[in-house]
Amino acid sequence: MDFQTRPTASGWSVLKQSPYSYSPYRRVVAGQAFSLVGRWIANVAAGWLVMRLTDAAAGVGFLAVAMMIPGLVVAPFGGQLIDRVHLRLVATFVWGLVAVPSVILGTLSHYGRITPVVVYAMAALASIPTVIASSFASRLLTASVPDELERDSITKSSIPNSVARTVGAILGGALIGWVGIAITFWVVAVTAIGTGVIYATLPRAVWDRSREHIREDSAEDDAGEEGLREHSRSREDDGAIGDAEDPSAAQGSPAADAARPKVRQALEVPMVRIALYSAILFWLLVTPLQRLAAAVASAHNESANSVGALGAAAGLGAIIANPALRRMIDRGARAVRLMGSAVLIGGLALMACSIIGNFWYDIATFAVIGAAFELSSTTSQASLQRNTPTGASGRVNSIVVSASTGAAAVGAMVMSWLMDGIGLRWAIGIFGAIAISVGLHHALRTARLADQEI
Repeated sequence: MDFQTRPTASGWSVLKQSPYSYSPYRRVVAGQAFSLVGRWIANVAAGWLVMRLTDAAAGVGFLAVAMMIPGLVVAPFGGQLIDRVHLRLVATFVWGLVAVPSVILGTLSHYGRITPVVVYAMAALASIPTVIASSFASRLLTASVPDELERDSITKSSIPNSVARTVGAILGGALIGWVGIAITFWVVAVTAIGTGVIYATLPRAVWDRSREHIREDSAEDDAGEEGLREHSRSREDDGAIGDAEDPSAAQGSPAADAARPKVRQALEVPMVRIALYSAILFWLLVTPLQRLAAAVASAHNESANSVGALGAAAGLGAIIANPALRRMIDRGARAVRLMGSAVLIGGLALMACSIIGNFWYDIATFAVIGAAFELSSTTSQASLQRNTPTGASGRVNSIVVSASTGAAAVGAMVMSWLMDGIGLRWAIGIFGAIAISVGLHHALRTARLADQEI
C-alpha cells in the first residue's frame, strides 16, 4: 500500500497523522459499524422474541449462552483457517453465512412456525461465522494504516462502534414495532451481506498486509516454542534433568526465559494478567445485565422499543465516556486504578438499580454500565498494547476475548436464573454487591502497581 511518508531527523514518519486520513481505514471502520448495527438489531429482535415465547428471564439467559459459546469454541480454529486461505474469500463467504440464520428466522416468523429452540439454534449457528469474521476484522484496522498509526487505528474506532451499537439497538426496537419481527430479521441478513461486500472490495494491499501480520505473529510464537524445545533437549543432553539441582532454578535461567514462547511471556507480565483479570470480572458481573435487557423491559411490561432503548442507553453511555477517558489516558492515568474502577462503578450502578425499581432509572443504569464498559475495554486494550511483548498481541487479545465471552455467558445464565427464582431486583442487587466487593478488593490488591501508567 502506498503510504505517504516524509524524512525526519530520526528516520521516516507518517505524513498523514490520523488513521481517518486513509481511505482503506475509513472503509474498514464503516464495515465494522455496519456489522454492529446488524448484530444489535439481531440482539434486540432475538431477545424480545424469546421473552415473548418463553415469558422467562432464563430463556433470554440461555439465548445469551447460545449466542456466545459456539463461537467461543470455534474461535481458535477460525484463526487457523484464516492463516491458510484467501482472506478476501473468507470475508465474502463468512458474511454470507452470517445472513443465513437471519433469513431462516425471518421466514419462520413470517409463517408462524417459530419456537424458542429454533431461535437458540439459529443464534448459535450465526455466532460461528460471526466470530471467524471478527477474528480478522481487527487486523484489517491495523493493516489499513502505516505501522506508526496502528495503535491509534484501534482506539479511534471505538466511538464509531459505540454509535453503531446505539443505532442498531434503536433500529431493532423500532423495526419490530413498524414492520414486524420477520422483516426485522431480513434486515439483519441484508446488513450481513452488505458488510461482506464492504470487506470484499477493500484494496488487495490491505489483505496482503493483514496476512503478513498474521504470519509474523505465528513465526514469533513458533520460534519461541522451538527455542523452548531446544533448551529442554540441551538440558537433557547435559544431564540437568533429574539431577538434584533445583528445577526452579533451571526454569528461571536466562536461556529458558529467552526461549519461552511469546504468549507465555506475556501472561507472566503483571499488567497483562491484571488486564485479563479485570476484563473477566467486568464481563462476569456487570455485562450480563445488558444481555438480559429484554427481561428487564418485560418486568415493566414494556414493548420492543423499550428493549432497544435500554441497549441504546448503554451505547450512548460509552459515547459520552470515550472523550473524557481518552483525555485521562493521554495525561497518563494509572491503568490499575482505571480498570479496577470500571468493576466498582458497574457494581454501584447495579446496586442502585436493584433499589430503585423505575424503568427510567433502568435506562440510566444501562448508560452508566455502558460508560463503565468503555472504561474497562479501553483501559484493558491500552494496557495490553503497551505491555504485551511484540509478536504476541494477537493471540493474547484472543485469550482476553475468549475468557471475557465465556464469563459473560456464565454471568447471564446465572443472573437470569436468579431473576426467575428470587426476582429481578434481588438478582441485580446480588450481582451489584459482588461487583462492589470484588472491585474494591481488586483495587486494593493491585495498589502496588498503581504507579504504572497505561
